[in-house]
Amino acid sequence: MFFQHIGAVLMMFNRHVRGQLCRNCVNEHFARTTLVTSFFGWWGVISFFLTPIFLLHNVVRYLFCLGLKPVDEGSQRGMGLALAALIIAVGALLLLGFVVNRIIHS
Repeated sequence: MFFQHIGAVLMMFNRHVRGQLCRNCVNEHFARTTLVTSFFGWWGVISFFLTPIFLLHNVVRYLFCLGLKPVDEGSQRGMGLALAALIIAVGALLLLGFVVNRIIHS
């Protein structure tokens, strides 16, 4: 299950993808939900605190899915975009951790 979260100033929009997915579908759904959450999840007061939880959940869930075999041995559909989403999400989480650490220790 992957979560997508969009924060607005006074509202939130959530979506999730659930089911038994093949590796290619996991790549596509992870990339789409995680990229949208990475860029549009932060724009609300409550959303600012929920977005890291959704990103961490998606990253951990995706890492557990890496052992799945692709439908076709030569097919890696969505792998490049999923890798970009993984790097962006981990980068956002590390940046948030760094900022929180600097706030706590200043």
